[in-house]
Amino acid sequence: MQFGAILSALQNFASLELWLFIGLGTVIGLIFGLIPGISGMLAITLMLPFIFVMTPMQALPLMMTIMAIQFMGGAISAILLNLPGTPGSSATLIDGFPMTQKGEGGRALGAAQMASGLGNVLTAFVALLVIPLILPMIVALRSADMVFIILLGITFIGILATGSMIKGLLSGCVGLMISFIGFQPTSGADRFIFNSPYLYDGIALIPLLLGLFALPEMVALAARGGTIARTQTVIKGSADVLRGVKDVLIHWPLVLRSQLIGFIAGAIPGVGASPATFIAYGQAKATSKHKETFGKGNVEGVIAVESANNACESGALLTTLALGIPGSPIMALMLGAITMLGLVPGPQMLTQNLDLSITLIWVIAVSGVIGVAICLPLAPHLSRVAFIPGHILVPIVLVLALTGAYGYHRLYNDVLVALIFGVVGLAMRRFDFNRPALLLGFILGPIFEKFFFIALKADGPLFFVRPISLALIAITIAVIAFGPIKDIIRHRRGVSESPKRAEHGLKLGGNGYIYIILVAISLFVLVWSFTEIPTFQSRLLPVAIGGIILLLAAIGLRHELLYGDKPESHGEKDTSFMAQETWRGYVVNLSWVAGFLLAIYLVGYLISIPLFVLFYMKRLGARWLTSIISTVLATSSIYVMFEIFLDLELYRGLFLMWLGY
Repeated sequence: MQFGAILSALQNFASLELWLFIGLGTVIGLIFGLIPGISGMLAITLMLPFIFVMTPMQALPLMMTIMAIQFMGGAISAILLNLPGTPGSSATLIDGFPMTQKGEGGRALGAAQMASGLGNVLTAFVALLVIPLILPMIVALRSADMVFIILLGITFIGILATGSMIKGLLSGCVGLMISFIGFQPTSGADRFIFNSPYLYDGIALIPLLLGLFALPEMVALAARGGTIARTQTVIKGSADVLRGVKDVLIHWPLVLRSQLIGFIAGAIPGVGASPATFIAYGQAKATSKHKETFGKGNVEGVIAVESANNACESGALLTTLALGIPGSPIMALMLGAITMLGLVPGPQMLTQNLDLSITLIWVIAVSGVIGVAICLPLAPHLSRVAFIPGHILVPIVLVLALTGAYGYHRLYNDVLVALIFGVVGLAMRRFDFNRPALLLGFILGPIFEKFFFIALKADGPLFFVRPISLALIAITIAVIAFGPIKDIIRHRRGVSESPKRAEHGLKLGGNGYIYIILVAISLFVLVWSFTEIPTFQSRLLPVAIGGIILLLAAIGLRHELLYGDKPESHGEKDTSFMAQETWRGYVVNLSWVAGFLLAIYLVGYLISIPLFVLFYMKRLGARWLTSIISTVLATSSIYVMFEIFLDLELYRGLFLMWLGY
């Protein structure tokens, strides 16, 4: 690396024009990251038509800033509303939202923003230092190694399970199975599409994510009333935010470990931020002195995730520039932009255009500093969202989530998918199954399948017989076996007691019915795979995962029948708080959501939104004046945001389309 190129890159920052584009990218990245369903991917897509009139030194820093800063915006909505603004922020809500429920939203935001900023700054310097070292390592990885890297990530599903490991593994396997819906990428055979053209490309991530996390929390909040925060602790303004900043500095070893995980994951082509954040979360829990508090509002979980997802972009940029291979899905758009600007991605970016490449790495660091400077002062005010009455917050968040689900592909079916997974997420929340684990399995499924068949085709059935793969297998086995071996040792030493048989005989609780449903689903998957999926290659993984689901569900059902489900084993739910929620409340509020979707189908968004917000808010107990003002603000904001700013025509409904509108 030439020292002159580093100096040339630094000199570029003397240009006011470059700072203007970085500032513009910061604002766009924060806004698009904050709005659920409208991620940085869409922001970059909207920028592509405009880069023809820009120079590389204008267009690429603008896009790089949007990519680097989007996670800061995504963390805000994940922490405050349980709506991850970006897929990379999905793991943030595991502990971020419970902290908000405890009245510690300001602390969580402070920790998230500080960890994100450090993730940008420190890994940018690392990227500069390791350019000569990391490229040979990346080139040495084969598809077989990628298979076991992903399997290692999947094993953390069990660690992520805050209660039962069986429930965590089941949730992850169900996520994997959902990812198999659609055409199999190598054979082209269809799987589980049931003659529906909508399912040809599988289930979309954003509707699933919004349904799984946003809808259950809002329906539950409407069912019990009150606010998101489960305590009336007075918000201490900047004191809470500064406490979160201090948490990051105290846990600096965790920050460095998580950044390393994010950087390496970003540098590996095709992995991206989402798997990296879950792996970082898993190692944070595994090394913490307070494992039992993870999933219930542990700031270490927030720090680990936010350190990793921002660090991921530096690694992904390095791979994209050096090899011409996108290190993450959003970097594929960056690669297209580089090509559109007349540059050649690959080794030439580190030789002929080294100063531009280093400038982009510096942009990541600078955007992190600017993002922290903007977000930290706003955090005390944003944290007050947790204390907004539910009768105001619920209708507005539901409208935002269901509109965001439509905006992803502009398909009404995406809204129905969000509702379906809202019901699934509500059941998982009620019976303590692990929603983040399901999401992780869904994200890793296509990546795992791709590398599995590439490895199988290239190296045959023994593709795993190579040093890196064998080492990864050994680590995976150790991670899986650690918990059970530890329990056996504790039992033999008399530290823990053996589980006692339930006194109620074979009476089933709610968990038992869920296990029975999973057994039935797995049997259906196995029968359908052997009778309807034509090729062995296409049915191999669905059969394997279906068999694992059947086995795990049978084990869970046996345990439920023999020992029952102990309330103290619950991880995701707070039983004392959840006692305020009733099934009747769930059904009533889900019926309102279903009615909203029916209204959208008939008369479109622009008529349905004001009717839904006005009458649902009034039904939840708001005053008429509050309902009317909120309705006007919500409807106008959605219209400006989607119809004008994003130039996205909202669904008009059958009736208006019949009239020609």
